Amino acid sequence: MAARRGRGWARGAAAFAAVALAVGAGWRYGWDGASAVAAFREARGALGPWAAPAYVAAHALTLALCPPYAIFFEGAAALLFGFLPGVACVFSAKVLGASISFWIGRSPRFSYLIVFSRLSLCCVPGYFVCA
Repeated sequence: MAARRGRGWARGAAAFAAVALAVGAGWRYGWDGASAVAAFREARGALGPWAAPAYVAAHALTLALCPPYAIFFEGAAALLFGFLPGVACVFSAKVLGASISFWIGRSPRFSYLIVFSRLSLCCVPGYFVCA
C-alpha cells in the first residue's frame, strides 16, 4: 500500500513539474493568451470545414483509449470553435468515444486493450474496461 501511495505522489510531482515547465517556457518565449488563441484559430482555418469532424474524431479516440491528456481537448474546443459550437463538438465526441469504448470492451478481438487500460495512468477502477 505504501509503495502504491508513493507512486501517486511521484506522478503528481511529475505532472506539476511538466505544467511548471510549460508555464516557464511561455513566460520566457513571450507566449500569452491572445497569441495562443490566435494560433489555435489559425490551425482551425487551415482545416477549413473539416476542423470540427477532425476534432470530434481525435477527441473520441482519446476518450476511448484513455490517455492522461484527453481532458485538454475539452478546453481547446472553446478556443477553436467558440462556446456553443465547442459544446456541440465535445458532446458529439463524448457520445462517439463512449460508443467506441463499449465496442472495444465487448469485442473479443481487442482483449489486449484490457492490459493497456490497466497500465494507463488515468484509468480508474470501474471506468472503461478496468476491473
